[in-house]
Amino acid sequence: MTLARRGGAYILVLGAATMLTVVGLGTIAVMRTSIGQVVAARDWSAAGVLAESAIEGALSRINTEPTWRADFQSTPTSPAATIGPGTCYFSLVDPGDGDLTSGARDSVLIHGVGAVGRSRRAYQVQAAYVPPPVLDVLKYGIYASGAINCRGAAKVTGAGTRSGGTLTNSGTLTSDVTAANVSNSGTIVGEVREGVASLSTLSDGSLAGVPARATAINYAALPSGAIDAVVLGPGSNPYGSAAANGIYIISVPALSRLRIRRSRIVGTLVVQLGLSSALEVSNELNWERGPSNLPVLIVSATALSSVSLSGSGNPLSEASSGVNFNPASTPYSGQADADTADSYPSEIRGIIHISTLLASVTIGPNFNLTGTLITDGAITIDAGAAINYDATVLQDPPSAYQTGPATMMPVPGTWSWVPVPN
Repeated sequence: MTLARRGGAYILVLGAATMLTVVGLGTIAVMRTSIGQVVAARDWSAAGVLAESAIEGALSRINTEPTWRADFQSTPTSPAATIGPGTCYFSLVDPGDGDLTSGARDSVLIHGVGAVGRSRRAYQVQAAYVPPPVLDVLKYGIYASGAINCRGAAKVTGAGTRSGGTLTNSGTLTSDVTAANVSNSGTIVGEVREGVASLSTLSDGSLAGVPARATAINYAALPSGAIDAVVLGPGSNPYGSAAANGIYIISVPALSRLRIRRSRIVGTLVVQLGLSSALEVSNELNWERGPSNLPVLIVSATALSSVSLSGSGNPLSEASSGVNFNPASTPYSGQADADTADSYPSEIRGIIHISTLLASVTIGPNFNLTGTLITDGAITIDAGAAINYDATVLQDPPSAYQTGPATMMPVPGTWSWVPVPN
C-alpha cells in the first residue's frame, strides 16, 4: 500500500470517529435536556400537590383552632413546612373587608403555595361558614315531648308542629303536623304525618348550667309579683344589679304567681316554679335574645305548677305605660332616646324552653312568638296563638341544641390556580 493510500484511510477513519463523537455528544445533550424536562415536570407536579396540601392544612387549623381569626389577622402567613423534597405554606385573607376578626361567619380566602426545586405554584379557594348541626327539635315552630291539644284557631308558619305523643285537634290548626298519633275532630290545614318517635330536646343538658350564670331577682322585690312596665336587660335591672350577660333568674315560691307584662326584655329569664305556682306572660311585651345566645325563657317546675303564655294585639307603647323602653342603657335596634313617644311590636323573638314534665302549659290569645316553643311535657293551644318559625336560629343555634361544631368549608367552583404571590 502506498503512502498516499495509507493517509487517505487514516483521514477516513478520523472523520468517522469525529462524526461518532459529535453524534455521541449530541445524544448526551438531548438526554440531559430530556432528563431536565422530566425533573422540571416532576417538580411542577409535586409543587402543585404541596400547594393543595397547604390548603388542606389551613382548613384543618381553621376548624380546630378557636383563635385562628385573631392569630392570622396579626400574622396572615403560616410558617413554611418541609414535606419531602419541597416546602409549602398558606395565607388567609378576608375577601370582604380584609379583617378576619370583623365577623365570626365571614368567608376567608385561602392561598396555598408549594415549592419543589425551581418550581413554585399557588392554589386558592374560598371557604364559607357552615352552621353547626342541630337537634331536629329546633326545626319546628312548636315541639312537645308529650301530648298537644289544640282547642281553637291557631297558626304555626315557617315550620311545623310536632308532638312526641298524641296531637288532638278540635279547632283549626294551620300547620304541618307530625306526631306519634293524631286525633282530629277539627280542621288541620297542612300535611299530617303519624307514627313518629319523640325527639331529644337537649344535646348535652347544658341548660342545667345556666342558673349558675344568672343574676338573681328576688321575687319579694317584684311589686305584686309582677315584672310590669320595666326595661330588663344587660344594662337595665330595676330590681338590683344589672347582668352584663343578660341572664336573670327568679325563683317563684310555692302557691305564688309571677306575671310578666307591658315590658321590654333583652336577654334570658330563668323561672323556677315552686309547688302549685304559676307563670303568666301576657299583654304587650317586647322580648328578644340577649348577648349570651340562649333561649329567651327557660322554665323549670315542681308539681302542680302552670305556665300560661298569651299576648296582645296592640304594640308596646311608651305613652300608655309612661316608661321609656329604649334608654341609653338598653337601645332598641341601635337607637336610644329619653322620651316616651315610641312604640314597639308586641312579640317574643327567640326560643322558649319549658324544661319540665310537671307543669301544665297553655298558649292562647295573641301569643306572638317568632321562634320556637319547646316543652318537655304536654301543651294546650287555645284560639289566637301564632308562632312564626325563625330559620335564622339554625345559623347560630344555642350550644344546648348543637350536635357538632360549626365549620368553614370550601365553596364549590372557587378552586383555582393563581400567580405565586411575592
